[in-house]
Amino acid sequence: MRVSRSSSFRNYSGGFQPGGVKRNSPPPAPEAQSPDGPRQGRRRHSLDFALFILLNAILFIRPAEIVPAIHGLPIYEVVILSCLAVSSSAVLAQLTPRSLRKSPISTCVLGVLGSVILSLLSHFLIADAILSGIEFLKTLLYYLLLVSVLDSFERLRKFLLWLCFFVVVLTSLALLHYHEIVNIPALEAYHEGQDMVDEETGEPVVLARLQSVGIYGNPNDLSRILVVGILLSIYWLGDRRLGLLRPLCLLPMALFGHGLHLTHSRGGLLSFFAGLIALFYTRYGRAKTLLVGSLIIPIFLVAFAGRQTNMSTSEGTGQQRIKLWNEGFVAMRSSPVFGIGMNRYEEEAGLVAHNSFVHCYVELGFVGGTFFFAMFYLPAMALRNRDLHRTQGLDSELMRLAPFIFAVLIATVVGMLSSTRSYAIPTYLIVGLSTAYLKILSDRGHALLPRFNSNLVSRVSFASALTLVTFYFYVRLVARY
Repeated sequence: MRVSRSSSFRNYSGGFQPGGVKRNSPPPAPEAQSPDGPRQGRRRHSLDFALFILLNAILFIRPAEIVPAIHGLPIYEVVILSCLAVSSSAVLAQLTPRSLRKSPISTCVLGVLGSVILSLLSHFLIADAILSGIEFLKTLLYYLLLVSVLDSFERLRKFLLWLCFFVVVLTSLALLHYHEIVNIPALEAYHEGQDMVDEETGEPVVLARLQSVGIYGNPNDLSRILVVGILLSIYWLGDRRLGLLRPLCLLPMALFGHGLHLTHSRGGLLSFFAGLIALFYTRYGRAKTLLVGSLIIPIFLVAFAGRQTNMSTSEGTGQQRIKLWNEGFVAMRSSPVFGIGMNRYEEEAGLVAHNSFVHCYVELGFVGGTFFFAMFYLPAMALRNRDLHRTQGLDSELMRLAPFIFAVLIATVVGMLSSTRSYAIPTYLIVGLSTAYLKILSDRGHALLPRFNSNLVSRVSFASALTLVTFYFYVRLVARY
């Protein structure tokens, strides 16, 4: 196995541990090499997992929005508090200094919370700092629960299956209403006016864009989770354990593809392309990816022809968003370190940034923006290694999942380049899945993430600064006034 010599990202398998431990260090204990990590062999209590699945069912399907009679009941709050009560010891274990040093992604998520509070305290907005801190704390608790509960490959696989099921449900409900088979007012399509007139009626053309409920009650948000659903369906399609049931995975894939088309989301289509390219690259290499991409991407461009394939940034919504980024950078000049404050971008620019990274850099400053950037940069660097699946001593099915986690992560990043979801749960769901997967590998003695230390901070800060400068010069070159 080839071992990278990078001081920040190394394949730590075979006893080569972070922090300079020698190669002849004793191998992990047999317990750590077991299929389910350190907890294998113990009688496990499944209540925490059951409650977490229930929590996600409520989060995705939002029964209170579909059934008006239960609207206003604190269903989600009761379930997440119950989940926290059952998993409190595991959640608190993640917050110890030792655990945070071993899990730099979780450290960065906590850093975002600190930056949210500091961004407002630096402007002496104490009440806003408290309220915004509490608001983001709810998202942080979901992330901590996810990483705590999904502590084995078996649980991670089960959760991914449940995740596909939830996406099937919310997509099916949205499509049933869209095609007027059922009538659920909360699932009404988003109607967007177009810059054209119907030649027969002379009326302005209005485009009905598919959306769902709750956190996916927006065409762009729905498109991104549909892309995740497609990628996970491909994963299950390749699972030999399913036997003759494998072809059934084509059904949700077709459902998600139809839903993605009806969202008419350009960001969603770009996210889909990015996810496929990342998946093929990590599994088959550059040459095969270019070959396959040159064949299938034109087909998708024809299939999704219309609003989704109009990627121009010189006019329309593309140019409007770039101008919003520019307004943000102008506002950032007054507070480049700690930012202008959470939820204040809209006050300065009139709208949110429609770019999660620019939004964070402006509202939370370079410090908070770097924490947010690192949440994706760290797992991407750890998972991009194409030789990861060749690592010996690990379950082949566990290694087969790596390219799909990477693809979901990259698809999410690309989707957030045209939307603002810096503090929303769906964003931290994807980050949490990456963290949970890498933690499972670490529990088996194959740590891919470096420890959180000054050297890592320097490298991440440099990469973050380079990203911020790239955004800035792109805006200066493309914005038209």
